[in-house]
Amino acid sequence: MSGQELAFRHYSDYDGLWRTAIRALSQDKYGYIWIGADAGLKRFDGISIRSFHTSDDKSVQSVSALLDMGDSLLVGTDDGAYVLDYKSETTHCLNLTAKKGRHKNIHVSSLAADKDNNVWISTMGHGIYQYDTASGTIRNIDFGIDNRVAQVFVDSSNQIWALTAWNPNGGVFLYDKVKRRFEVYKL
Repeated sequence: MSGQELAFRHYSDYDGLWRTAIRALSQDKYGYIWIGADAGLKRFDGISIRSFHTSDDKSVQSVSALLDMGDSLLVGTDDGAYVLDYKSETTHCLNLTAKKGRHKNIHVSSLAADKDNNVWISTMGHGIYQYDTASGTIRNIDFGIDNRVAQVFVDSSNQIWALTAWNPNGGVFLYDKVKRRFEVYKL
């Protein structure tokens, strides 16, 4: 078997990247690579790197998760979630309201889409949000105690899983679609 030589190019702050940690990557249907980091959101087109901002002209800061939704990109941050429309390149904030009525400081830890037009948004301190992309409705699912959910995942059978290391009742949860709540999954 003959060896194949691979060519790599290193991108740095000189090319428009940051010197901070990159926390999320996604590729859209146009081939662009979206890069989420502690310092914001950037798009790489194969040649150059461009920064993106929210509609109120504030930079999208501390990007923790990215999810391609076909015509838009869902951006999870340390201050909620934004939807970026690919064509218009505009953003709007998802209304993730906490129990106390705030939508500030909702740290999104992960994003996952199921086959039923739902996006599941896990957070560090506010449980999980179920975003129905067809109707636009958002429902908060409480996890009790401290509501810190590290990861949400949809498997090939369309089951929704949640992982947390901080809940004393268990670290793995499975969503019961009939009861509409997450329950501890016994390993």
